[in-house]
Amino acid sequence: MKSKLENYIISNLNSLRYDLTEPLMLWLARSKYEKDYSSGKNEPFITVYVPTYNRGKILIERAMPSVLAQTYKNFELIIIGDHCTDDTKELVSKFDDPLEKLLRLAQENNFEFVSGQYMGLRDGKKTVCRGVRAASYYSRKKMQGNDTSPLMGGTSTWLYRSYLTFMKYNINCWRKSWNRVNDADFGNRVYRAGVRMGFLPEVLSYVLPRPGENQVGLGAYLSKAKEKKEHYKFDA
Repeated sequence: MKSKLENYIISNLNSLRYDLTEPLMLWLARSKYEKDYSSGKNEPFITVYVPTYNRGKILIERAMPSVLAQTYKNFELIIIGDHCTDDTKELVSKFDDPLEKLLRLAQENNFEFVSGQYMGLRDGKKTVCRGVRAASYYSRKKMQGNDTSPLMGGTSTWLYRSYLTFMKYNINCWRKSWNRVNDADFGNRVYRAGVRMGFLPEVLSYVLPRPGENQVGLGAYLSKAKEKKEHYKFDA
């Protein structure tokens, strides 16, 4: 009971803090930096970051080639190994070295955050994730009637302006009773803060299961819940 009350208080105070501060911080960031995006520059510098943990083989066979094969070339790729104990570092160091569509969508429409569709493989079947309405899916309350809020795609398709980096992932999102996953929490806050959002109705990435699994995303964890819980447990 004490734990539930603590989680309730912390999650609601966090939500109130984000609702009060992030729209203001967005306004300040726009005031300072938005002029840099209206200069007509066609080749802005993009950062692609890939967090990973003990998946070196998948990293060099899937993730890195898919990024380096993009038609747009003015970018950097940052690999973040979270305490990896395998050969990830060695594999990356030996690696020889259509992101552009999202960038053009953002530039042509003055969007600050853009995403698109992705194709996932679940139980051997290809499924296209066509996006979710930001106000309905990423909110505690479902919209009544027709929801015309922007569509949002999976995190593998997210592209946003650098001044939005003031919005950080919420390390306490697990305490909530709804949208406990950090990307869902983040997407909810992006929409509530008033960020200009765009969506491209095309498949832009492929999300494949890890070796030995037949699901992706949350489904992969739910299918082996006990095993995952044991693997990622930590001492309080």
